[in-house]
Amino acid sequence: NFTSWQSSMARALPISIGLLFLSLEIWRRMQGATAIDWWSSNRSAARLGVSAVLTLGLVSLVGALNWQIQSAGDRVIEQDRNFYGVLSLQGRGIGAQWNRLALNNGRIRHGEQHQLYKSWPTTYFGPETGIGVAIKNHPNRDNVNRQFRVGVVGLGAGTLATYANARINSGESNDSYVVPQERVNPDYFRFYELNPMVTQWARQHFTFLQDAHERGANIDVFEGDARIVMEQQIGLGEEQQFDVLAIDAFSSDAIPIHLLTIESMQIYLAHLNEEGILAFHVTNRNVDLIPIVVSLARAIGLEAIHIENYADASHFVDSTDWILLTSSETFLNNPAVYLDEEALPLPGPLWTDDSSSLFDAVRLAY
Repeated sequence: NFTSWQSSMARALPISIGLLFLSLEIWRRMQGATAIDWWSSNRSAARLGVSAVLTLGLVSLVGALNWQIQSAGDRVIEQDRNFYGVLSLQGRGIGAQWNRLALNNGRIRHGEQHQLYKSWPTTYFGPETGIGVAIKNHPNRDNVNRQFRVGVVGLGAGTLATYANARINSGESNDSYVVPQERVNPDYFRFYELNPMVTQWARQHFTFLQDAHERGANIDVFEGDARIVMEQQIGLGEEQQFDVLAIDAFSSDAIPIHLLTIESMQIYLAHLNEEGILAFHVTNRNVDLIPIVVSLARAIGLEAIHIENYADASHFVDSTDWILLTSSETFLNNPAVYLDEEALPLPGPLWTDDSSSLFDAVRLAY
């Protein structure tokens, strides 16, 4: 905790100062200078000052890194690994009184849940993010005579289920930010998840899926590679007719390229209805996938909209990048869609199953 860190720093500081003077004294003897000449000259004062600043800086840096490591370790509630990597549950918040539970895959967060306001869509899924814009403004969202259908590639903590049978009211008070909504035809949300441990932990440690079910929504989770599962469904004549299909699988360092090829786009289109919106979550520190998605959009004849929202610290929503692809004129003519629109870059290379390279998208400068 912070108190023990302060004690450690208080012990380290006099030891570091002692080592500094010892080093300078060894240096003096190696130079053959007398103690009076060495310690009384202006050059000595400058030498001492610079050495002191560097020493204090090094102690501060080591102490800060140590605090960060200890703090992160103290908040790890559970950790396990399987073929797909290391998963961990971590408490997030101020000090020991954390108020959010996060699901991490390595260093990448795959969702978190506020422990007081469990129905809030946090991290990359707030109402002002691209996926929030797509769901809120879809032409069929308020059509009570039909079922609203959403597909999601990448389960994470199950955060997107907060939109099922619910209305997100931006700008409202905390208690009315998310309001359950009774629907004659309950919303249907289908998640595709590769990692079975993610599915297990989403159900065991988070309540997004269960809460949506209790609101009357229909929630399904299909395990396996999303592209293979959806291709099999096409073969069985089970096209899903999604209103929104979100592809959220590109935040980590390992990019599943087979979900970003022209062949995969044909599979997604087969599962969308005429007013459907295909939403790509492309927030990533290391690769820039926006030009790749723009190229894919042009290849299949859909309009692309880049939504980059501002972070909302009060609701624990991060700044994120989403690309929305659609041919829906009603959606494209809605001014509310463009509040956080960013200009699109030039198209990048067109990835196919036979030809693709991450070197096309690696960020070389930050």
